[in-house]
Amino acid sequence: NRFNDLAGALGAGSAGAVSLVSSPSFSEWLIPHAIQKFRERHPDTPIRYRPLAFDALLPHLLLGQADFGIASMPPPVNANIVSEEIGQGWLGCAVPRGHPLAVRSRLRAEDLQGHLLIGYGADTPFGRLASRFLHSGAASVHPQIEIRSTPEALSLVRQGVGVALIESFGYHPSFRKDFILLPTEPALSHAIHLLHSASSPLSNTAKRFATVLKTLIRQAQKDAPY
Repeated sequence: NRFNDLAGALGAGSAGAVSLVSSPSFSEWLIPHAIQKFRERHPDTPIRYRPLAFDALLPHLLLGQADFGIASMPPPVNANIVSEEIGQGWLGCAVPRGHPLAVRSRLRAEDLQGHLLIGYGADTPFGRLASRFLHSGAASVHPQIEIRSTPEALSLVRQGVGVALIESFGYHPSFRKDFILLPTEPALSHAIHLLHSASSPLSNTAKRFATVLKTLIRQAQKDAPY
């Protein structure tokens, strides 16, 4: 199938195309910003991008439907996936403007008591990460509204429904007009992974895109609270 795809791309004059997938949390601004920067340098390179849940992202790579993926957790052992750590993200709490918690500089788990919390399913990668914080206080905190990804959480926060724990790369300073992102106490960081099939090394075009992405991540890490 990959041979046929390559032959078709050559016939269409688009052999330099790049295809990528990512966890939905990176679709808010990180991947779009990387696409913008990459297109400035390579305006004729076609790009195909799809945000996918982690359990759909890995099969996409293994079936050769994307050159690489960006995720906030590593693949399972022996998954025939090559993983490269390309940066660190951190856990934050998105709080609507005017919310009682918006005056805080950091948030502890117990600070969320009495406030509506938007959270993730326990079977999701970010749900497992967030649970480390939610159970770090004297009493555990449980979400009242369950969603599956950061974009859904941010839509509810923008509507003023409640607060939500999100991955730091799901937030950009331009979002401040709607809500703010407060770091947690204790601070929780996590690795960002670039994944690709072990049977499909990255093309030169994919490597160039990855270089742009790594540069943006390094720039964003300068303001990390950990």
